[in-house]
Amino acid sequence: MSQTQQIHECIMEYQKIVNQLKELAMSTEDKNLRSTLEESAHRVRMCILECEYAAKQL
Repeated sequence: MSQTQQIHECIMEYQKIVNQLKELAMSTEDKNLRSTLEESAHRVRMCILECEYAAKQL
């Protein structure tokens, strides 16, 4: 498997995590927890952007 393929697999896994975090955030009534989950999802999305950039550089 090429490095680009490996990075794209990581991106897909990260996207699943983002979706799970967003679902958890929407399902809680605790505003602090919701905020933390949303921030976590945002940070993982930033990782996705970095991975996409790395894949383009290969």
